[in-house]
Amino acid sequence: MDMIPKAKLEEDYIKWCSENTLTAVSKRNIKDRMEKNGCPVTKYYGNYYYRYIKEKEEGFKNITEKK
Repeated sequence: MDMIPKAKLEEDYIKWCSENTLTAVSKRNIKDRMEKNGCPVTKYYGNYYYRYIKEKEEGFKNITEKK
């Protein structure tokens, strides 16, 4: 099962937003959005993880909408 630590994903997301002059959503909002997109939070060996997701070396990327 693919998992990523909850705190790491949130930290990386907030850092990425800052580096790209974007306003990050709150940590609570991150959790809600992740769960709505099929990545629930699970406690595993005392730590929290987002399930069904894995980290890529490229990091976050901007997505432009196609028209």
